[in-house]
Parts: sequence; C-alpha cells; structure tokens
Amino acid sequence: MAAAHLIVESKALFATLRKVLPHLRRRKLLEAVLSFDGEHLLVEFQGAQYGARASGDWKGTVRVSLAMLEAIARTYDSEPLAFEYRDGKLRIGSTAVAARWQDLPARFLELSIDSPEGDLLAICMAAPEARVIASGLGPRFEDAKRRLGQRLDAVATALAPYGDFREPIEKLVREELERRGREG
Repeated sequence: MAAAHLIVESKALFATLRKVLPHLRRRKLLEAVLSFDGEHLLVEFQGAQYGARASGDWKGTVRVSLAMLEAIARTYDSEPLAFEYRDGKLRIGSTAVAARWQDLPARFLELSIDSPEGDLLAICMAAPEARVIASGLGPRFEDAKRRLGQRLDAVATALAPYGDFREPIEKLVREELERRGREG
C-alpha cells in the first residue's frame, strides 16, 4: 500500500477538538476514526463527526487513540498540516503515533436519499464500518441509531410495569435489522 497522505486545513478542526475533548470522560480509552470523503478529513468519535477541508490520497480509515489526537491538537496551531499513514504510524506534522489502518472496500453501499430509516439501519448494521463510512452514510447511520435507541427506551418504559425488557427487545430488533440487511 502506498502511504495515504492528506494536506489538511486543520486550524479550525484542532480548535474545535481542543474545546470538545476535555469534556469527555474516559477519553484515554477511546479511539477516533479518521477518514476522507474526497473533500474533507473526517474525525469521528462517540457518535460525533468533525471535519476539515483536505486534499490528497486516503482510501481507508485510521483508528488512533483519542488521547493522542487530543495531544496533537494541542500541539499544532498552523495550517495546512500534512497527515500521512505509513507502517502502522499516523504522522501529523512532525508527530507520529501508533494507529491502525483499514482499507476501504471497492464497493460502496447504495441507498436512496428518501429510503426508510429501517432500511438504512438494516443495510448499515449488516455492513463493515469502513463501507458505511466510505459510502458517506456515517452521519445518517449515527442519527438513525440514536433515534432507534430513543424508540427502544420508550417501548421499555411502556413495558416497565411487566418487567425490564429493554435488553431482549433491543437484541430482537438488532438481529432482525441485521438479517434484513444481509438479505438485501
């Protein structure tokens, strides 16, 4: 694999990360996923996505420690900044940290803009995360998962007089969505 590389307009992105990251709990245990949609470097963690304009060649995702990304965001305040992945390391400017690369599959997920939310959930739950991200469905999928969680909470609350059914209902719904997604 040739080294993945981007030139990123990182100043605003890093300013945002410096504000957001200190408020997260257990960030030392969390990972951030970095991807490129053709115009922006996307940084995703805990269901949120942050982006910065970028250009280059980056056909995959990189997983890096959120604590390390926070340290890098505190270090750099200039742009543009070079991002490169090679030999198990993510290099940002002159700093290198351990990271994991995942190639993107050649085939993207296809879903019409007005597809029902159940179809979106089914397709995305049955696909590898890299395909969901590469297809540009990451933000829609995260929103749909959040709404599904709210609906499951409402059902569990309605059934609370009869017992705690949140976990078995969620398992049933997830299994059915994944089955539908695998079957197309």
